[in-house]
This record gives sequence, C-alpha cells and structure tokens, in this order.
Amino acid sequence: MTKRVLTNIEENRAEVLADSAVQMYSSEIGCVDAGKFEMYSYDVPGSSYWYGFVKECIRRGLSDDETKELLRSKLMRWMFDSHSDKLEKLGASMVTDEMIEWGKSNGQ
Repeated sequence: MTKRVLTNIEENRAEVLADSAVQMYSSEIGCVDAGKFEMYSYDVPGSSYWYGFVKECIRRGLSDDETKELLRSKLMRWMFDSHSDKLEKLGASMVTDEMIEWGKSNGQ
C-alpha cells in the first residue's frame, strides 16, 4: 500500500501541531492559552528513548558520570540532527488504523 505524500500545507500543519503539544498538567504557565495543547504520554517516548540509550551506555561500560557527560554533550544534538528522518518514520510507523478511527470519531 503506497502512502499518500503530504502537501506543503499539510507538512506545515503537522509541524505546527507537533510543536504545540505539551505534557498533560504541564507546569508551563499559560501554555494552553499560548496556543499549546496538553496531551497524555507526551514525555513517554523521550523517557523510553533515553532509558534505552542509558542502558546501552552502561552495557558498553560507561560509568554513571561518563554517561551523564555524554548526555550533556553536543553529540546528542548532532545525533538527532543526523537521524531526524529515522525518528520521524518511527513515529509515523506507530499510527494504527484503530487510532485513526478513534481520532475521527472523537475529534471535534
């Protein structure tokens, strides 16, 4: 099944919407008033990702301090810069037909 390619307008909508999400019950004062919206599990992908990353660093022999320094380094930014396409595809691959149907029946 070939996936439909998004138009430039749809790409822009997706970027704005993804950038507008914040953690449910965020401590960010006035975030909802500033065009943001709250979502459950906003932080779960990041937490799961970093947990796996840290476990692998420890498995490969880094100490806690070495792992912390690695996490604070610009290497992390550079890693994401070079793998943003992979992360985007992972996010897209996790959308199920059931999720789409739920969204259609519960959206306003």
